[in-house]
Amino acid sequence: MRFSFVSLLLAALFSSLAIAHEYKVGDRVMVIADAKLAAAGRGETDEVFLGLFLDVNAVNNKWLWVGQGKPGWLDKKNVIPAADAFDYLTKRYSREKSNKQVMLALAFLWEERQELDIAISLYNDLIKLDPRNAIYFNNRGICWKDKDEYDKAIADFNQAIKLDPENTFAALNRGTAWYGKGEYDKAIADYNEAIKIDPKDAAAYNNLAWLQATCPNPIYLDGQQAIINAKKALELTAQKDANCVGTLAAAYAEAGDFAAAVKWQTKAQDMYSSDDKSKWGFLLDLYKSGKPYRKTLD
Repeated sequence: MRFSFVSLLLAALFSSLAIAHEYKVGDRVMVIADAKLAAAGRGETDEVFLGLFLDVNAVNNKWLWVGQGKPGWLDKKNVIPAADAFDYLTKRYSREKSNKQVMLALAFLWEERQELDIAISLYNDLIKLDPRNAIYFNNRGICWKDKDEYDKAIADFNQAIKLDPENTFAALNRGTAWYGKGEYDKAIADYNEAIKIDPKDAAAYNNLAWLQATCPNPIYLDGQQAIINAKKALELTAQKDANCVGTLAAAYAEAGDFAAAVKWQTKAQDMYSSDDKSKWGFLLDLYKSGKPYRKTLD
């Protein structure tokens, strides 16, 4: 009883801090309570839960526009700044070691901090506790993918899909793993499968457009189709997702419309987080010089 009371006090403390914090576009936040996203004219668009890390793409008073493919508005009382996540989760975990949701959130945290081996270890423990949970396999697969261990990643995504055939994230993530291996036909097939499962998932359209606009193998390049898919992703994100805006810029560059590429990349640059500004800042000069971006294989 004492532990649950302390946890309630901790949640109340961080919730009050969350409400007081003033967010801006480009901020990174972590979800501290299960909540629903909503968008005008579309109602509820998605659900978020403890431990998810999200980028703030727009701010309207207490509402933050966030999401992972199906974005919407989220009350800021349900998030804290990403910089406070370690303190929050380690304190909760010290009191709730048997809580699988807290364990999952802690794995997200280590993944966010690129401590992938620690995250994988936590996912291993979660899989032992619940071997039929597709989320655990999907998320461990993401860690393997980020370590460039694509075969292990694909095996985990396969298992996630076997457990939950309607898992859009697993299909989408397997596509990115195939992309990392240079197997573009399989990547395209998985992106299309993700769209078939959920035609309102912007991330699938965005990833497909990015491949069509930047693929190292020229036979897969298709600037006009990339523009169509990128515009669909933009429509589904209400033009508030910086990555989708940047993808449309890349699509226009591949199609040879560098004026449009510069226009949209300038907009993306204004929306990026500080890390993404550094990562993608070179693209504006590239498009101004009349050159499209080509993804290179490491």
